[in-house]
Amino acid sequence: PFSGDFRGAEHHILGNSMRLENVGKIVKSERWKTKLSVDDQEVVARIVRAYIERHRGHPLADILGRYVPESRQ
Repeated sequence: PFSGDFRGAEHHILGNSMRLENVGKIVKSERWKTKLSVDDQEVVARIVRAYIERHRGHPLADILGRYVPESRQ
């Protein structure tokens, strides 16, 4: 089982700013809700919906479907 302590094992998470911060546990961040504009959030949601449509039945599509909002249109 994963303890949540990503520093507990030797590995690299390139491109992930958490590796440079003094954080010992992976924590849920919802900063994107305040950092991304509503329009940007809709662009991401539209791309995710297109992925789901193209990959119906794929495990990732099923997971994403739980989180992507319905279209505003």
